[in-house]
Amino acid sequence: MVDASGSVIGKKPRHVLANTTCRAVLKLDQVVCMDVFAECRALGRFALRDRGNTVAVGIVQNIIG
Repeated sequence: MVDASGSVIGKKPRHVLANTTCRAVLKLDQVVCMDVFAECRALGRFALRDRGNTVAVGIVQNIIG
């Protein structure tokens, strides 16, 4: 987790509370069309959903592999 200035305040949290910022590495099972937010704003945003509820939203900062 990171604070407002971007400094790391916790590594490997079990969960992230509402209105909290974190950096995460996501490994996907399927191919997804996405791009870095700085290059394409539309393809650089994502939302994570669980059973019809949005549980997280964010921007793509880096694509690995």
